[in-house]
Amino acid sequence: MKIQLHDLIGIKSGTHFYLNTFSKKLKCNNIDVIIKSNYGVNKEKAFYPNVFNGSLIKNLFLLLVCYIKFFWSLTKLTKHEIVIVSLYGTYIDFGLLLISLIFKKKVLLDVHEVVMHDFKNQSLGILFKYAFRNCKNSIIVHSDKTLITLQKFGYKKKVIYTPHIHYEINKLFNLENVHDDVKGSFLDGYLYFLFFGNIMPSKGIYDLLSAIEKIDFNNSKARVIIAGQDNFNNIETYNNLKEIKKKSKLFLRYINDDEMKYLFTKSNYVLLPYIDISQSGVLEMAINFKKPVLTSNLKFFQNILNTHSSFGKYINTKNSTTFAKLIESEALSNDQMQYYTNTDTEKYFNDNEFDNLIIEIKNFLIDS
Repeated sequence: MKIQLHDLIGIKSGTHFYLNTFSKKLKCNNIDVIIKSNYGVNKEKAFYPNVFNGSLIKNLFLLLVCYIKFFWSLTKLTKHEIVIVSLYGTYIDFGLLLISLIFKKKVLLDVHEVVMHDFKNQSLGILFKYAFRNCKNSIIVHSDKTLITLQKFGYKKKVIYTPHIHYEINKLFNLENVHDDVKGSFLDGYLYFLFFGNIMPSKGIYDLLSAIEKIDFNNSKARVIIAGQDNFNNIETYNNLKEIKKKSKLFLRYINDDEMKYLFTKSNYVLLPYIDISQSGVLEMAINFKKPVLTSNLKFFQNILNTHSSFGKYINTKNSTTFAKLIESEALSNDQMQYYTNTDTEKYFNDNEFDNLIIEIKNFLIDS
């Protein structure tokens, strides 16, 4: 039995951590796995080109190359060999979804987001709705929100539910690959609150910026770091940008893996003020590094933190003032010993909910 894991986002937004952990778990269950993404695995070359680093024309051409390579891979599948393709509800996923519809018995769709919140009211959202309504492929989902959205879109075939895979990230980093501006951001005597990932409205960036404005940093040990690509200039066009730059450290660029590990190692908390998401890879990163999270009141976060209360705290009402007060109170109490109890950690990493997915995948392989 053999599985190919396909993903076009990969190294761009940290989904390679998901793929690597997924691959490891499948191999532990005697399934051969090949990762086909935009990064090399075991010194092999990347299967797909990176469609994010060039000009618009170049990226569109490379995206077409990706679609052709994906289609070609599907035509070469042997008996008892399948593809699991990751979809994140972005524009580059739509072509993958359309091609997958042709090979319904050979492709499992691993749907992380049906359509990203930032694109829901645009034409892209309408296209995804039409595609999923006519989709015959089986789908893997990781949250109730994803399932509900698929049902609203009219999807009626098989759904396999499994929680988000718990990341297993090697925490060692090469300091030579960490830029000096990142290394110089941490001083003794302060508590550092990290917002990490692509800067998008759906991740509550405007609520966070508003909260930063409300914090009295002259009388607080709190320091905020925002690290990630701001492709749509959400921060650069913020009305009070000058004040934000005074009160926080901004790294609005691609953050390599060594810098990511450095930031998570040195930071004291991870901020997740998200407005509309189905799951969070950054949450898994924070848990992997055992950093307490401060989150919005999304049901997804509430479910995690009500079950594993020592992993962090969430605000009861969604507004920037409440989030600012939560940051200030944590900086004031500086009581991090309360977080990540052995009981919660063992319960989280020893769950067997992933076993059901393995059974479903093996059944799908047998029928393929």
